[in-house]
Amino acid sequence: MYPKRAVYVVLAVVITLIGVTLFVKRDNGPTEPNRQMDSGKLQPTAIVPNSRIWISGPIDEPTRVHLDSMLFTPFDVDLVGGDFYISDYPTKVLRFDSSGRFINRIISGSGSAPGELLDYNDIEVIDRFVYVVGTNSRVISKYSINGVHIENYPVSFLPSKIFPLGDSLIVSGVGAGSPLHTLSLDGKTGLSFGDLIAQQGSALETIGRYAQVDDETFVYASYRASYLIWLDRFGNAKRILQTFGKRPFPGGTTFSSDKNVTVFKAPDQAVKVFDLEENNGLLWVSTIVGGEPTYTIYDAYNALSGEYIASQRVNKKLLGFDVGDDEIFAASDTSIVKIDISKIHTFIAN
Repeated sequence: MYPKRAVYVVLAVVITLIGVTLFVKRDNGPTEPNRQMDSGKLQPTAIVPNSRIWISGPIDEPTRVHLDSMLFTPFDVDLVGGDFYISDYPTKVLRFDSSGRFINRIISGSGSAPGELLDYNDIEVIDRFVYVVGTNSRVISKYSINGVHIENYPVSFLPSKIFPLGDSLIVSGVGAGSPLHTLSLDGKTGLSFGDLIAQQGSALETIGRYAQVDDETFVYASYRASYLIWLDRFGNAKRILQTFGKRPFPGGTTFSSDKNVTVFKAPDQAVKVFDLEENNGLLWVSTIVGGEPTYTIYDAYNALSGEYIASQRVNKKLLGFDVGDDEIFAASDTSIVKIDISKIHTFIAN
C-alpha cells in the first residue's frame, strides 16, 4: 500500500504545482496595458484640454515664398539642408533653394521607364538621397538630390507613406492587415507590423500620417480620428493621446467586394488631420477644418511626453508642411507660404 500512497502524494503535489503556475500566469495581467481587451480598441492614456491656447490671432494672409517656377498642384513640402523639396501633383518633385530659385527636378515623368513613376504619394530626403513612394508602380524609387535616378526597390504591397526610423525606412501600405513594413536603405524589406493601427478603424485609417520622434519611436496620426499613437519600432503602443475634437475612430460601413473580401469604407468628415512633423522636440500636427471658411490649425505637443503646448490658426486650406525653428512652410494653391511660430518659445518657457 505504501508505494501506491506515495504515487498519489507525488501526483497531488504535481497537480498543485501546475495549478499554482497557471494561476500565476493568469494573474500577470495583459501584456499590452493600453489595449481594451474585450474589443481590441486602444484606450487613450492622455487627453488634451478642451480649449486651445493660441500663439497669436488667426492669420489671414501668411507670407508667401516667391518661386521662379510655376507649380501645378503642390501638396507637400520638405525643408532639408536649406532647400525646399516640393511635391507637385501628379508626378513632379521640384527642388528650390531658400530664396525660391529652381534647382532641379527629381522624377523625370509619368510612365514606367527608368526614373519615371505612374504616380507617387510621398517622399523622404535622407543623406542626399530622395526616396519616392510609387504607389501604383509598387516601388520605392531612389534618386540623388540632383535628380539622377539610382534604383527602384519593388514591394509586394501598395505603398502609401514613408518615414525614417533609426537606420531604416518605415513604409505604410494602403489597407489593413500589416500596414507597416521596414525597408533598409539599400532596399531590403524586413519586418511587417502595424496590426495595432489597423484594428483602430477602417482600412483607410492606415493612410494616416507618421513622424519620427527618436531612433526608436514614431507617432501615428489617424486621418479621420482625434488620436495620436506613439509606437516603438515593432509597432507596440507606448502612448495614446486623444486630441482636440474627441472624434472616435470611425466604425465605418462594410461590404463585400467581387472577390468576397470585406472592404471598409470610413465616413467622410469635415475635419481631417493632414500632416505632422517633428522639430527640436516639438511635434506639430495640422488639421484642416472644412466648411465656410475652410481653415487650418497647427497644434504643438511635446514630442516625447505628448504634453499639449499651443496652437496657431491660419484662415486658409494648407496641405502638407514642414517646420523650422521659427516658421512653418506649407503648400497652398500654387505656392509655398511661411507661418511665423517664433512665439511658441514663450509658451515652452512657461
